[in-house]
Amino acid sequence: MGRHGDLTGMEEFATVAQAGSFTAAAARLKLTKSVVSERVRALETRLGCRLFDRSTRRVRLTEAGAVYLEHVDRIRDEIRSAEGALQDLRQEPRGRLTVATTINGATLFVVPALADFRARYRHIDLHIIADDAVVHPAHVGADVAIRFGTVDRPDWVARRIGGIDYILAASASYVATHGAPRSPGDLAGHVCLPFRNQVPWVFRQGERVVHEPRTFVSTDNGPVYRALVLGGYGIGMLNRLAVGPELASGAVVQILPDWKIEGRDEMATWVVLPDNRAIPPKVRVFVDYMAERMAAVSA
Repeated sequence: MGRHGDLTGMEEFATVAQAGSFTAAAARLKLTKSVVSERVRALETRLGCRLFDRSTRRVRLTEAGAVYLEHVDRIRDEIRSAEGALQDLRQEPRGRLTVATTINGATLFVVPALADFRARYRHIDLHIIADDAVVHPAHVGADVAIRFGTVDRPDWVARRIGGIDYILAASASYVATHGAPRSPGDLAGHVCLPFRNQVPWVFRQGERVVHEPRTFVSTDNGPVYRALVLGGYGIGMLNRLAVGPELASGAVVQILPDWKIEGRDEMATWVVLPDNRAIPPKVRVFVDYMAERMAAVSA
């Protein structure tokens, strides 16, 4: 058996298999027939088996040759893909880029980044699909998706670009009217807004405290949930990104900042790609930019 990873003779072998003769293969490769024949025989010697049954008119693949051709074709495809990826690195990113994300993700994360992204990459036109349904980007015709939370589907090609800092928050008007709880035990006297399956709320600061939110209103829609918190309807558990500007302006107040919220450490921000083939330049620069943006807002 020959050296593992030696590609010598593979191109000649595959071309002979496709052309059906050494003469035709030599013409395609712009080589002499003797050179092609010599390289294929050297490959057979290295592999320790015959790849062709030779006759005066036509060559035919042996059983071993047919099996080997399947693998060689895949290798050639990967080589072409690698060469294409290197060519892409030298090209300026351009074209239409379709991005799928949640409604909050679009309005609070992607849209605020557009001006700077556009300044860097003027030849990329973005189309944003905003929908809270968690679907694979290929199913909605997207080049890339931005997802928040967990990606527990092993068949998805996902890259983590940042963590998610969950906090308790309430509007300044709510705090002015009802006061701010000083410990998780005080939450029993407040309106707490549950979201989807984020119940119970579990806190830890030395001790572990469990609170079951009870309220007159609930929702499983991100923008509606954020509107309830900003509207002063109660205390909510949100991604800090969702209320970042309001926290900075004082319109929203963080509640129980010294208590750790349990069960949120696995939450993160992800980019999901349609497949694991070579990433087009427009997608690559967008993913890198969003990772850079996430690092900046999380700092």
